Amino acid sequence: MDLDTRNKVISAVLGVLIIILGVFLYQSITEPYQKVLEQQRITQEVRDQLVQLRDMLVVHDRLESRFPGSLDSLLAFFETNQQIDRSAEGAVMHYTRGRDTIISHEGQLQSILYSYRTNNRFTYTLNDTIRPQLYLLEDPDTDDHIGSLNRTTLRNATSWN
Repeated sequence: MDLDTRNKVISAVLGVLIIILGVFLYQSITEPYQKVLEQQRITQEVRDQLVQLRDMLVVHDRLESRFPGSLDSLLAFFETNQQIDRSAEGAVMHYTRGRDTIISHEGQLQSILYSYRTNNRFTYTLNDTIRPQLYLLEDPDTDDHIGSLNRTTLRNATSWN
C-alpha cells in the first residue's frame, strides 16, 4: 500500500471515529439533562397536586369553619356538598363555587390523594387542639409540605417557596 492510499484510509477511519465519538459525547451530555428535566416536571406535578389539595382544604374550612379530620372525609365532602358544583368536560372534572373554579382534576377525584411520582398517598395531619386549626399536608417521598402543626404563620404556606 502506498503512502497516499494509507493516509486516505487513516483519514477516513479517523473521520468515522470522530463522528462516533461526537455522537457519544452529545448523548452523554443531553441524556442526563433530559432526566433532570423529567424529574423537575414530576416534582412540579406533585407540588400542583399538593396545592390542589390545599385549595380543597381551604374551601372546606371556609364552608364548614373547620378542617376535615382526614383526606377521605375531604373527598366525601366534595362529592356530596350541594354548594359545590361538579361538571365534567371529557375526562376533566371541574369543581366550582359560584364563578370560581376550586379545582380541575383529570380522572377520579380519589387519585388526587396519591403522589404522581411514586403513587404513595399524601399524609395529612390535623392539629385541632389550638385555634385556628392547623394542618400539615406532606409528600411522603420528599420534604415538600404545606402548612405547619405548630406555627400559625405557616398555615397554608408551601415549603418550596
